[in-house]
Amino acid sequence: MDTFIVPGAYGMVAKSFDILIPLQATARRLGMQWLSPFVLHGVRDLTDEQLQDLARDYRRLLEPSSVPEHVS
Repeated sequence: MDTFIVPGAYGMVAKSFDILIPLQATARRLGMQWLSPFVLHGVRDLTDEQLQDLARDYRRLLEPSSVPEHVS
């Protein structure tokens, strides 16, 4: 991906159409910590138990104690 980005004042500026780069730059500009997206694929094929497990994982991710002090 380094081929498609250049350094900018608030992080990375995209030369490609990566949709998350503007969101990441905005977060950095606002002094927010950028965390990797929580992405699920094939949700319609998951069982209720699997969905509950993933929901628990997502809630855990959002707990303040699980967010590192500094994320670059």
